Amino acid sequence: MPPPVTPVTAKPDTTAIDSAPALNTQSVPPVGRGGLVMIVTLRTPIGDIVAKQPRASAVFEQHQIDYCCDGDQPLQLACSRAMTDPALVLQQIHRAAAEALDERDWTGASLTELSEHIVSVHHSFLRRALSASAAWFLDAETDGSLAVETGRGLLARLAAFREGIEPHLRLEERVIFPAIVRREQERLERVTLSRHAGAALPPEVADLVSEHRLIDTSLRQLSRDAGRAFAEEGGRAGVVAELAALEADVHRHLHLENNILFPRALALEAAYA
Repeated sequence: MPPPVTPVTAKPDTTAIDSAPALNTQSVPPVGRGGLVMIVTLRTPIGDIVAKQPRASAVFEQHQIDYCCDGDQPLQLACSRAMTDPALVLQQIHRAAAEALDERDWTGASLTELSEHIVSVHHSFLRRALSASAAWFLDAETDGSLAVETGRGLLARLAAFREGIEPHLRLEERVIFPAIVRREQERLERVTLSRHAGAALPPEVADLVSEHRLIDTSLRQLSRDAGRAFAEEGGRAGVVAELAALEADVHRHLHLENNILFPRALALEAAYA
């Protein structure tokens, strides 16, 4: 993997935030288990919004707002960076929440269940989609939808991306997630750290978020360049749509880890300090 990049968080512009519109709790339906409802204002971190209102992810995708790796941004700052109207985004989040009666609130799940969900759903989908993407690029090169040089360039970048991300996925599946599950089980069984010192969370947990930013940036650029190449050289709109779906799923995947799983796991670890 490339060396971790420490994200730089800008200071939010708080001008007029206090008077900004908010979602009415009476009109926002309960989301997930327990009927938990949140009030969304321009001060609310966008990662928290998606954690409680998962369908808000589609709103952020539409406006190209990065909720997975910049989830700590207040909505005001995120909209400013995306050069979009925050009042419109709030309205769309409100509308999405009204349609989200069946959405799962993963903030209420156990860390064990959330880890299993990430692996079985998102890791599996990512591997399948990357394999399919290679086939799409090869087919496009063969039938002339892409110039040979363009197709080979995209294939090389895709291969490099897959080569880089696979060790990351294996680290999570074989080391990080099992350690989180063990730590949660210890907590449930009230086992102290002194009795099982070897079960402490690996230090790599703190590095994964930085790696996620690199993953997101690389895939985003590959998807954009592939979409532009297909548009310029003659079609395959279905491939462009599939790449967009892959990118959106990776955003949901990284969001679950960055904004829910890892913060909760680190908080659990801090309880043993």
